[in-house]
Amino acid sequence: MSRKCVKRCLLIGVVGLLLSACASSPKPVSQGAAPADLPRDYQQALQLMQEGRYADAIVPLEKLTRSYSDASGPYTNLGIAHANLGNSTAAIEALERAVKTNPANAVAQNQLGMLYREAGRFDDAQTAYKAALAADAGYPLAHRNLGILFDLYLQQPAQALPHYEAYAQAQAGEDQEINIWIAELKQRLGVR
Repeated sequence: MSRKCVKRCLLIGVVGLLLSACASSPKPVSQGAAPADLPRDYQQALQLMQEGRYADAIVPLEKLTRSYSDASGPYTNLGIAHANLGNSTAAIEALERAVKTNPANAVAQNQLGMLYREAGRFDDAQTAYKAALAADAGYPLAHRNLGILFDLYLQQPAQALPHYEAYAQAQAGEDQEINIWIAELKQRLGVR
């Protein structure tokens, strides 16, 4: 595989193993095996992250960010690894680099939004979540997290409702908790 093709794969974002997150800590979600022609360090880092070995994944991810500085995927994964280790500053730095490299990286935008929210940077969180949705209008976790931001942090429940509903629709009944949130929010708003 040519270096150009490898770069393209790495630019896509999180290739083979899409690392996503709920409203709390980021967790890996398997989307199938990583293509065999990805750099060995990337395959190793993805495997380590899938196993929850975030500290061990940092060295190969840092090496990848140096080798593929124009690829957002390694920066995204590096940010997620740091976030899982509680290194918010390093996580934000890596994720900001990921979205600078590729503003359409919805996963990185969503992760960045969560870290901004945790840091009390609510305007920045809102911007990041909206950028995630601009990149992928159906990205369910960005809808969920934007709903949480509007509902619990910005005290704008009417703004939260459509995001909770979009998330619930995408989950097709798999997340029962969201239905409770929607019902409670509609009651507060006086909406049927």
